[in-house]
Amino acid sequence: MVKTFLAAILSFIAALTATAQTYKGKVVNENGKPLRSASVVLLADGGRTTLSFTRTAGDGSFAISEKDNGGKRAVSMMFSYIGYARDTIRIKDFRQGQTVVLHEKSVMIKEVKVRAPRVTQRGDTLSFLVKSFKQKQDRSIADVIKKMPGLQVGDDGTITYQGKRINKFYIEGLDLLGSKYSQASENISADKVKSVQVYERHQPVKLLRDVTFSDQAALNIVLTDDARNVWQGLADIGAGTKAQGGAGALGDSRIMAMMFSRKMQSISMYKYNNTGKDVMKEVHDRQAIENDAPVENSILGGITMPAPSLDQTRTTFNNSNLLATNWLFKTRKGDDLRLQVSGLLDKTTQSQTTQTVYTDLAGGNAIVEDVDAAQHTSEISAELKYEKNRDDIYLVNTLKGYADFNRSTATTMLNGMEMYENVKPRKRYVQDSFTMSKRLKNKRLFSLSAYFSYNNLPGSLLLSDSTMERLGMQSFYWGAETYFSHRAGRFNFRYTLSTNGKSQQLSINNTMVDGKDKYDESDTRLTPQANYSLGSFKLTASVPLVWLLRRLNSDTRNDFLLEPSLKASFSPTARWDFSASYSYSYNPLDVSLSGSLPIFTDYITMRQGAGRLSKTMSHVLNGQVSYKNTIKGQFATLSVAWNNMFDNILYSSEMVGDVYKSYATDKTSDSHVLSVFARLAQSFRWSRLNIGVTAYYAGSDYDLLVSDVVTPFKMDNLVVSADISLQPAEWLSFEAYSSYTMSGLKNKSNGEHLMPTLNSFSHGIKAFLMPGYWQIEWDNEIYHSNDKSVSFNYFSDISVSYRRKTYEIGLSLNNIFGNNTYSRQTINTTVCRYQVMQLRPRSVMARVSFNF
Repeated sequence: MVKTFLAAILSFIAALTATAQTYKGKVVNENGKPLRSASVVLLADGGRTTLSFTRTAGDGSFAISEKDNGGKRAVSMMFSYIGYARDTIRIKDFRQGQTVVLHEKSVMIKEVKVRAPRVTQRGDTLSFLVKSFKQKQDRSIADVIKKMPGLQVGDDGTITYQGKRINKFYIEGLDLLGSKYSQASENISADKVKSVQVYERHQPVKLLRDVTFSDQAALNIVLTDDARNVWQGLADIGAGTKAQGGAGALGDSRIMAMMFSRKMQSISMYKYNNTGKDVMKEVHDRQAIENDAPVENSILGGITMPAPSLDQTRTTFNNSNLLATNWLFKTRKGDDLRLQVSGLLDKTTQSQTTQTVYTDLAGGNAIVEDVDAAQHTSEISAELKYEKNRDDIYLVNTLKGYADFNRSTATTMLNGMEMYENVKPRKRYVQDSFTMSKRLKNKRLFSLSAYFSYNNLPGSLLLSDSTMERLGMQSFYWGAETYFSHRAGRFNFRYTLSTNGKSQQLSINNTMVDGKDKYDESDTRLTPQANYSLGSFKLTASVPLVWLLRRLNSDTRNDFLLEPSLKASFSPTARWDFSASYSYSYNPLDVSLSGSLPIFTDYITMRQGAGRLSKTMSHVLNGQVSYKNTIKGQFATLSVAWNNMFDNILYSSEMVGDVYKSYATDKTSDSHVLSVFARLAQSFRWSRLNIGVTAYYAGSDYDLLVSDVVTPFKMDNLVVSADISLQPAEWLSFEAYSSYTMSGLKNKSNGEHLMPTLNSFSHGIKAFLMPGYWQIEWDNEIYHSNDKSVSFNYFSDISVSYRRKTYEIGLSLNNIFGNNTYSRQTINTTVCRYQVMQLRPRSVMARVSFNF
């Protein structure tokens, strides 16, 4: 399959190289002044068919490529510019480097009504006009982004474009927040944003933009004139009470100060909430957006319960305090200096009854838990970043630190026996990363980077037998990399020498063992990489030569590996994008998985590694097709991913009393995961109608040990959803969604389903009645399933507010019908669960907001 894919790509390159022709020149006026953004079009069929299009640069220069388009060849080149007479030159008469002179010409046009386009595109930049998508009820810019076709905002605040996460979030072109951009998207008023720009295929490092290609987009928030260069503030005060199950004070408050200028930007905030809102997500890192040093993963976690498919404000009993401040300064030389500090204090309680069936145990062993838990979060984080990002040099240093004092407690009835849970999953780290890249003569590049990360994770866990497990993890990550890059024709070659390592020491003291495991890993690699570019076609291929040295206690192993990867993208027109990639990776397992010590990860779950150096290997194939028509407001994407993982360790499991124990064996197996994502979004001018349809499928084939017999399983998950918003009148608006979820798990050896396939549905509609300065909002949600043991739930909220430009007063009543429990069944690869969760009671809230 891989050979066929490579052959197809190479054939495609050969075909493009053989048929492409590039014409270069310059467009000026009669006085010799360059005309910027003049249109240049290649025509075929006597001028009836457009083959290619471009615009001139600031100096009037252009370069336009002819491609084979079904055998059609360019016969003429047309030049046009507003206020000038159009000129057409036959291809056979055009000379490379020719200067084309356009002559001024007055044109009488009919009276027309001009409407600003909702979405415009210039090159790789899309601009969404906010006022064309904003509806009267929208408050934050995130509310509007959700309605922009091609863009989505997840429940955790993550923004995606055409199915892929963004790699930068800019405000007026500056990166104030890094991976914590929800502080801006969730809090900047939609009234203060002029447009949202999408930078497609965005490479954040300027000197790499013609060297290393990106398939991710960035977002840039363009503010209105009155929101720039001035301090602005927000103050919300919300107070209320429970109106069901006894009295209880409620609060939801926010104080913010913001400044956005060319030399300095700042967002600072304090938030308090105990109404179920997740304010903590705004300061949690999204590692995918920042190139940081590695951080150690925690083995222990707080006492959490699987969340149902409800809005978390229905299920979360929190008491949250958030304090954050972010500052970015432009130095005299135009470099960025960024400081971020945040702190969290939170107590979240949960009540849930759960029945768990383990799929890898014969006879369907089950445990029943009735849990009342409290999770206490106390954490602080800070970052200091300096960045010089220019066309000839890139220099960045990021210093980060984090510490927490988290703990969780619970009173639990386990199979009818009362017990107490207590876990302290502490984590602290400090990390620093440095990169310097320099452009040399003859388009050559040199780069040097390094990082380190020190992590300390002390923890303790109270077990079901009332004994205590004490766990300590200390680790040090380090790495250094240098590369040299040069260009040869349409190829850019890069040679990277890197070394990365980690040293981990894990100590465990529990009823089964008192010992330590030590793991060291060193990964040294030489990576030749080739980047090929021809017009809108780009290809990147690399074959790292890897020396992997590992030590686990006294066991040492050397491996010499190849990890090839290939990535191609093609954009034949401004509307279509095609991309595909392949990679092979060798994944060594660290001390928490390969060590020999038995580890309790919660009070009734124990895992023991094989005590030997272990690894997995994987082949990953990805493909994506994206389409957009900015004039019609159409965006669509289809992506397919296939992951084949080898040498997965199989675990032998047993129930000892109420404790589930699993032991690594010498047996391994392969797994296959196929996932498909599709999204179609359409925006209309009529009634500001926006429609989106999303489908996601994941099918997983894997093995488990059941009574020491390798048993194949198949799990299928399907989610299909639709969302719609429209504003038929200035005073009336609607937002609605509907979602269908299917989950099924089958034992392939006997063809039996471990439980009936689950089909669940959720629907929601919000209606907004907005006469004058008043706004009445009525929210409705329905949840149901084909499983008769799962409850049917209907929720309804209503709120009334009076909104002016500088203040708002409102009153809301939540959970009008007072639903207090929710039940459902869930399936994953190792367990089937039936849950009954406590819900937030009926409540009433009053709010006043000020916008300074």
